[in-house]
Amino acid sequence: MEAIRSMLSELDEPEIVRITLPHDEARNRYRLRSIKVSGYEEFRGITADYVQYHHTMCIAPGGRLTRDEAEARAEDVLNRELRREGGDATSAYRACLEGRDGGLKRVLDLICDSFKAQAVDYHTRGVFRRYIPKHDWGRRKEIVSQFISYCRVPLPGIDASDPGRYAGDHLEELIQAFLNGIRQVSGVFRKL
Repeated sequence: MEAIRSMLSELDEPEIVRITLPHDEARNRYRLRSIKVSGYEEFRGITADYVQYHHTMCIAPGGRLTRDEAEARAEDVLNRELRREGGDATSAYRACLEGRDGGLKRVLDLICDSFKAQAVDYHTRGVFRRYIPKHDWGRRKEIVSQFISYCRVPLPGIDASDPGRYAGDHLEELIQAFLNGIRQVSGVFRKL
């Protein structure tokens, strides 16, 4: 029982805030002169500069990306994050050109939120790796069962009546459900 308490403690809201706060603070410190850009080169330059800044401040303190890496990461994030809305990096650029939908501020917020979600994802996966033993099926099943029983976050799509299923090949489903549940209930992922 002590293991599940420790595991849940490492996955609760205060711990998630501890992980995400540096990302929010970094985003807050990065100032923009305008939400509009004058052209594509400026858009690429600002988004790459922000990715470089955020990477150095939060992901790999003191680390550097090449300009090409920073530009590629910005484009990848925007394509992935905006796909749900039927957009991509090109539509983000057009919004910044016109100053529409929050323009550049929204674009940088999307990049920050993506990095923040990634940090929570890595942390969560690390916690699951530490607490759920790979080669002890009985203990693995016990921890997964306790996690499902005591988790205070909704676990969409998880069948609580069959916890053993998630101790095996379907552990990724449980992790994904937990991450989705965090996004639903955690204040750190709410948009203002």
